[in-house]
Amino acid sequence: MYSVYKAPIKKFFSPTGQWQDTFITVLSLVCLIAQMLITGLFASRLPAEIPVHFNWQLRPDRYGDNSNLATLVYVAAGIFVLLSVLMQAGFIMKNFKDLDNFGKVDGNLGITTLRTFILLRFAVALIFLGLTVLTIVTA
Repeated sequence: MYSVYKAPIKKFFSPTGQWQDTFITVLSLVCLIAQMLITGLFASRLPAEIPVHFNWQLRPDRYGDNSNLATLVYVAAGIFVLLSVLMQAGFIMKNFKDLDNFGKVDGNLGITTLRTFILLRFAVALIFLGLTVLTIVTA
C-alpha cells in the first residue's frame, strides 16, 4: 500500500531531489503544525477581542474577534497548499526555455523556481507562526 504513495510523497517533500529542500519542507510543516497546536491550545483562553493588526513597531493598532486567530491558520495552510500544488504541476519545469540553445527546456531555471517556492512556503509558515504567537502574547 505504501509503495503506491511513495513516489508522490517523495516528490512532495523533495521535488528537486536535494536533502536541503526536504529539510526546509519538513521545517515548514513543523511551523504549520506548531501554529495549529498553539492556536488550538490558546484559542479558548483568549479574550473576546484580540489584536488583528500590528504597526511597524509591533504594537497592536486594530482589534477584532478572537475567531480571527483561526484565520491565520487557514491562510497559512492555504498558501502552503497552493504553493505545493504549483510545485507539483509540471508546467514549471516545462516552461523555461533556453533561447541560446534553440528553445530547448532549461531544467536549471525550473529547479531554481522550485527552490524559490520551497523557501517561500517556509517563509510564509514562519511569518504566520510568528504572527500567531505575537497575537496570543499581546492579547
